[in-house]
This record gives sequence, structure tokens and C-alpha cells, in this order.
Amino acid sequence: MDVHYDFRISGRDTLADLLSVLEEDEDDLGINPVDIVIMPPTNSCEVLTDEDSGDEDVIDVNNLPAAQLRAEAELFAHNSDDEWEDEDKIPLSELRKGLLSKRHYDEIKKKTYKWEKFDIKNARLETEWPNFVLPSNNLSPIQLFENFFDKEIIDMFVFYTNNYAASKKKRSDITPEEIKVFFGILLLSGYVSVSRRRMFWENSSDCHNNIVSNSMSRNRFEHILSNIHCCDNNNLYKNDRFI
Repeated sequence: MDVHYDFRISGRDTLADLLSVLEEDEDDLGINPVDIVIMPPTNSCEVLTDEDSGDEDVIDVNNLPAAQLRAEAELFAHNSDDEWEDEDKIPLSELRKGLLSKRHYDEIKKKTYKWEKFDIKNARLETEWPNFVLPSNNLSPIQLFENFFDKEIIDMFVFYTNNYAASKKKRSDITPEEIKVFFGILLLSGYVSVSRRRMFWENSSDCHNNIVSNSMSRNRFEHILSNIHCCDNNNLYKNDRFI
């Protein structure tokens, strides 16, 4: 009578490998071994071969010679898990991989927890916030600008820009109002873009900007642009990599 097997484990696996899996992990594999087919040992055709280490009348894996344990083997088995019904041939490496995954899952399931019964404490913390003076919502554009570029910052730019211009033998009479106008033109150029900066002062109606030309001359703007500084080049911090 023919015996139907659900799958087989084969490949370049030795008898010792199959026996190791079956003996150590039989309960976790989820299979019912039926037959193990053992190939002839590599030295089966030689004059001198390994002998069994035990009684010839006792059939035991412990009596097999080393050459036989190193021989290739195949395991034919019935499946005790319905999920494997479509499997036909499973490498031993895949079987070991699945076994290790199952062990890891079992270790997670076996974690124990110690439960205690008590009321949850109120985790809310009482935080004292300082009283901030919030800016008014009715500020003009100039007032908003001065909240970021205050008098201290403007004076710093005036001082270092004039200092740098003087070191280059140029005019050093730039005023705080001119620095503000200079920054205003830079901000405006971010919204009204032209191919060349000088086009703001051209007479062409498609590029001339009255706000820019009426606020500062082109030569004065370029003078400030070529000398604008916020530090003293003669006393720089050597460790400051942003300078």
C-alpha cells in the first residue's frame, strides 16, 4: 500500500543534522516523522569502512558509524499543522529558521507581569508661567520691523559698517536711517524680483520702482552694500566657524 507524505525535508543535509533537529525540537516542529531515507556513506565502496560502535542486533542511531552520520538523508513526514498542507519540499535551514522564530514567540508569550491594585495618581503638574507682554496686533509695518531690528542691532550695523568703510579709505558717514532703508530695499527685492538690482533705478516703466528710487540713490545703496558689516574684521573670534 502506497503511503502519502505531506512533505519531505531534503537537500544537502546530513543524517546527523536531521537527527539533531528531531531529537531536540520534536515538540516544536509540528510534524510527525514517518521515514528517514539514508544515502550510502561516502566510503561505502572502499575496502576499509567504519564499523558500528554497538551490538549488531540492536538498531540504534547511537551505534551508527561517523561516515553514515555524515551521509545525506531525507525526512518524509506527515503534517500535524494544517498550515503546511501545500508544502512539498522544505530545506532544513528553513525548518530551523521557523523553529527559532517560534521559540522567540514562545519566550515573548511566557513573560510574566506583576499586577498591583491602586489608584492612579494625578500626573498633572502645576506650572507657573511668567507674565509676558504680548505685542499689539495693530502695529504698522515699520513697528513690526523694529521689533526684530531694534535700535541696538541697527547701531551695531552702523558702527561696524562705517568702521569697515574707513579702513578701505571710503566715506564712513552712514546713518541709522540709511541702514533701515537699506534693509527695507532688500526685503522689497524679495517680493519684487528683477533681473538686475540696478533696474529698480532705471527709467523704464516696466522695472522702475518709485519707492526704492525715492528712498535712496543707486550709488548710495551700492556703497552701503559693499561695506555692510556686523563685526570687526581685525578682532574676529578664531573659534567661531560662522564668521
